[in-house]
Amino acid sequence: MYCWGPNSYGELGGATSARSSLLPIAVQMQTDDDGFKAFFREFCSAVRKRDRTALELTMSPSIKFPVEVGSPSMAFDYLGYNESEGWKQLDESVTTGTKPHKDSNPQPVSRVTNDNWVLFARGADGKWRWLRFGIPSVF
Repeated sequence: MYCWGPNSYGELGGATSARSSLLPIAVQMQTDDDGFKAFFREFCSAVRKRDRTALELTMSPSIKFPVEVGSPSMAFDYLGYNESEGWKQLDESVTTGTKPHKDSNPQPVSRVTNDNWVLFARGADGKWRWLRFGIPSVF
């Protein structure tokens, strides 16, 4: 892909620090080799819509919340408690973006939101799952 014009917000990519270019500059495309970007985009959309069905499909069977949840229904009840405070926190958390996750329990591949509230991991089947929601020190 080639881009030209102003570079105010990095439109020309990391290949140049020029403020603008009248000549096309090759821009390196980001890849999604492990499928996380697509998964996270769908997850964020489901959170914004409060789409329980879509979110349930992303949940790990052993998902962890700050309180014991025995079913996806209980997890969604928790999110709706106290004037939907959990939904608000989940939405704010995914808005921060993600980073690689490093902890003492090695996961095959895992990512966490930048505020450390939401954890995702790719399972042996290659699918990404939602593993945790809540303050990390609780777990």
